[in-house]
Amino acid sequence: MKFLGVIPARYESTRLPRKPLKDICGHTMIEWVYKRAIKSNLDRVVIATDSKEVFDEVLSFGGDVIMTDANHLNGTSRIAEVC
Repeated sequence: MKFLGVIPARYESTRLPRKPLKDICGHTMIEWVYKRAIKSNLDRVVIATDSKEVFDEVLSFGGDVIMTDANHLNGTSRIAEVC
């Protein structure tokens, strides 16, 4: 059996816009989350986003990313699209 980890990353958050790209000690939040997740026993970890900026950032640090529809109401539906 294979296990997939999907991290939803919404760029246009109303509470904290650009949240995935916020700098934390020299790295973006999404990079910190991704690098911790790949240390797990999952077979694959992918970031699901509707943002070109997040997509490009993930590629810049060598992460795995999938572009999703921008009309999802929450992270759960974004994860379902990837699955």
